[in-house]
Amino acid sequence: PPDCLLIMGDAFENQVLDLVQQASQLGRQSRFAVVAVLPSEQVAEATRRLPANSRTYILEQPVRLRDVRDEVDRRVEHKPGK
Repeated sequence: PPDCLLIMGDAFENQVLDLVQQASQLGRQSRFAVVAVLPSEQVAEATRRLPANSRTYILEQPVRLRDVRDEVDRRVEHKPGK
């Protein structure tokens, strides 16, 4: 599996919250992190749907590419077994 999955919320429109939840569940099973960049109006709902021990991290738009890269690097660096 990958070390990290990046989800850009604008690309998935209405289905993004379901996608983030499914990716989170798969990430827990396969031990990879998920970083989701979401519009501000979807952040609270996405966070509410995630289990407490999730390896899914939400960034709120607008966000700089550097911030996305730093978050992915941070999550890959802290991957269990690394």
